[in-house]
Amino acid sequence: VFPEKHPQAVGNFTYLERITKLLLWSRGGFRLHFDGPAALAAMLQAHYRETPAGKFDSNLVAERMFDHPLEIVHAKDLPPERRNTAALGRHLEGCRIGFDLGGSDRKVAA
Repeated sequence: VFPEKHPQAVGNFTYLERITKLLLWSRGGFRLHFDGPAALAAMLQAHYRETPAGKFDSNLVAERMFDHPLEIVHAKDLPPERRNTAALGRHLEGCRIGFDLGGSDRKVAA
């Protein structure tokens, strides 16, 4: 994000909105902590409350998936990262699900 008086600062909101949309859909969540210009935080909040595209993302990701309205928190102190990870694969015992795609030679098992 460019400083407010930079010639390319005009694109700050578009850049921020695209990054926010990517994070909402790839990581999920309902609370966004933002450390940046207050004007950008207000624009982002207005986008997710007032525009059709913003309302769609807010409703589907925050409200339907996480049961909370989308919150844009303008904060200087960001909370520590919380990441939930789980080991995937290498489970060679237990049940499996098989799927045959019909006329093809491809089979899928999970």
